[in-house]
Amino acid sequence: FFAAGVLAVHLVKRFATFPDGSKLPRVLLIAQLTLGWYCVSITLTLGNKWIFSVWHDGLRVVMFATTIHMACKGVIAAVALSCQGRGLMQNPHFWCRRSWIAGLCIGVFTGLDVAASNLSLRFVPVSLYTLLKSASIVFLSITATAMGLEPCTRPTVIGVTMMAGGICLAVSTSSGDDPRNQIGLGVLLVLFSEACAALR
Repeated sequence: FFAAGVLAVHLVKRFATFPDGSKLPRVLLIAQLTLGWYCVSITLTLGNKWIFSVWHDGLRVVMFATTIHMACKGVIAAVALSCQGRGLMQNPHFWCRRSWIAGLCIGVFTGLDVAASNLSLRFVPVSLYTLLKSASIVFLSITATAMGLEPCTRPTVIGVTMMAGGICLAVSTSSGDDPRNQIGLGVLLVLFSEACAALR
């Protein structure tokens, strides 16, 4: 569905004519990027769920797979920068101590986010995993407010409280028939991954 949406938007952008000053091309570009992101996100989520839960009774080496994932991302990023003529060594910020500390923090929190997300897929269904991933806005709001990046306004507090309440309701409903409390562990892992993503 999302792939078809990306293709449709691309065809409209390619063959349609727009008046000068029209905002429609920009809107279509945003729609194309959004649909493309959903395409990749859903594919990765379902693929990871199959690998870690179904394939040969579930891949047991989740952390090893996460390490390979992060290593591949690093190699791809370095190659992309080199192809653009912006090698890491030529970047003056590469040698800055502050950049190394920031990069280290981002890398640690990204690794924890991906590892906890992958591990949680062994314990929670994809539907609950997707719902819990929407909790990122709660953690982002709390983190941004604590760091003074966002003001604490009444609409924000109401919105975050309602979202957190809805997530709690969904989790309590889903974990009702889980005698080994595996869903509870999976929920904690997803929420931990979202906290790491917010800190990142």
